[in-house]
Amino acid sequence: MIMCTYKRICITNRLLVSTDGAPFDALLSQLKHVFEDESRMHPDCIILREKDLSQEEYQALAGSVIALCKQYDVRCILHTFVDAAKLLGHNYIHVPFTKFLEMSEEEKSCFDEIGVSTHTVSEAQIAEKKGAAYVTTSPIFETTCKPGVKAKGLDFLREVSYSVQIPVYALGGIHEENIELCVLNGAAGVCMMSEYMRS
Repeated sequence: MIMCTYKRICITNRLLVSTDGAPFDALLSQLKHVFEDESRMHPDCIILREKDLSQEEYQALAGSVIALCKQYDVRCILHTFVDAAKLLGHNYIHVPFTKFLEMSEEEKSCFDEIGVSTHTVSEAQIAEKKGAAYVTTSPIFETTCKPGVKAKGLDFLREVSYSVQIPVYALGGIHEENIELCVLNGAAGVCMMSEYMRS
């Protein structure tokens, strides 16, 4: 049994949710279900990761998701669409490592918290040095979301976690049965997509 606190982050993927009805209704309905379902691990925050949308589509969806998250007191972190976040006046963003390197200091100053996706120890260290509030690192376990991509394992997670001072969140193949292993190997928490997007 885990004897310390850890964060659970829900990463969205509307393509894993039923597409019946209006384009975004299924995702909003699934998130509401996740927030209300007492049998499911309640997320501390969500990352709205819908990178295939246009900025206009993403901004429209983000407005609805932010409002829903406020109803349930769950932090919403937008993903990739920096300009949309700025237009919405939303202060939490998560970006890929390469995009983070491209952000100017002025652009970074628009946000209270910036998270960065990393895949190596050096990327995590660089992200920390350049002002990231936290990083995700992946894939820790094999995942059906990225078939054929080799898992990096718990030794890698531990190495990343103890190479930086900021929180490191494990991503990739995470489910209820292996969360404890991630936390015991230095993760401040875990990110889960399929566990939350599939009913």
